[in-house]
Amino acid sequence: MVDELTDARTIEECEETATVDCKYEDECITGWFTCLEEIFEGIKKVKLFGEDVVFGGIDFSGDSIMGICQKGNKKIKVDLESIEFMDITKSQKLWLGAWLKCRDNY
Repeated sequence: MVDELTDARTIEECEETATVDCKYEDECITGWFTCLEEIFEGIKKVKLFGEDVVFGGIDFSGDSIMGICQKGNKKIKVDLESIEFMDITKSQKLWLGAWLKCRDNY
């Protein structure tokens, strides 16, 4: 599936890939989660409120997709919009932008 994700060139292609075969909103959120989890796999460091923190991945709870950040022994789940991703690929940037644009639809 990684090739399919990195082959996306537009926000529309990201949305189509994430929501293929979805009939209900909860299925669409699950599709987005799966794609975002895979595309952001391997990211280890991000900035949160200007501080370097460990990126623990993507989490899905209810109808929301969040990023898990950790500093020391403290963890926090935050909206992906609040995280400053450093050194991400063009594909990762596209997928992040696609989610932030489309999330209100689900």
